Amino acid sequence: MKYITLRSTTSGRSGHCLKDFFTCHIFSFLIKDLTVLPAQQWNSKQQILNFPINKDLEDYKFSQSIDIKELNWGGMSFQTFCKIKNKISDLPNNSLITLRDHTRIHPHQLTEWFQPKLINEDVFITKFIPTLRDLYFKDNNSEVLNCLSIHIRRGDIANPDHKAYINHAHMRWPVEYFENNIISFRKKMPNLPINIFTEKDHSDDLEMLNKYDNLTIHRGDGQSLQDDVNKMVNSKYFMPSNSSLSTWISYISKGSIIIPKDRPIKHFHSEHIW
Repeated sequence: MKYITLRSTTSGRSGHCLKDFFTCHIFSFLIKDLTVLPAQQWNSKQQILNFPINKDLEDYKFSQSIDIKELNWGGMSFQTFCKIKNKISDLPNNSLITLRDHTRIHPHQLTEWFQPKLINEDVFITKFIPTLRDLYFKDNNSEVLNCLSIHIRRGDIANPDHKAYINHAHMRWPVEYFENNIISFRKKMPNLPINIFTEKDHSDDLEMLNKYDNLTIHRGDGQSLQDDVNKMVNSKYFMPSNSSLSTWISYISKGSIIIPKDRPIKHFHSEHIW
């Protein structure tokens, strides 16, 4: 048995942290006899789910320890994965592999690798989704809420004084886009409640949506995040935006995901219909 963990020296939004932490699980899906050892920081750096932690890493006695750092926001190539896999294979049993910072494989890459048979199993469906949902619903309820929930990212990307306002302008979808989708949805389901989840800061443009009946805008922050995520995850219908938080909610959700046809979501896995 060999072990893998991640130690990050950077902070970030919950969704981004999960990309890094869950890469350890992805390695364990693809490499036999590799066990994930979550560290305490895994649960302090993100608030979407809780990883079970039995004891501190310092309590283990490893035969060998190595660090691996492949900084790539877009996810490592399959060739890089194979190089790391071979390095792990050469280690003795009871070794610890520590991934550093943004050494990551995005979940959607699993299908990109499976389709040309670079890997033999559709790991996204068979292992990634079940593991993620088991971890989440272990501590959270799974009662279906008969509503449409929409996540609209605002905050930093809607703040003209923040660098993200320019660098990530493509992630700031205009309120008119969401209004058009609300109108379209209401034609099919006129009486279904609609809940909009967004951030407290720089979301004033969404006020115009309050003119629609049976629609509620929830402006959240770090204190309300866990409750807001749980409501979105359990909604019968969920509409994501271009946000890593939206991506993880979509993966966890057992409801119907309404994916835009004309607005790509970065690093979003849309090959499978849940």
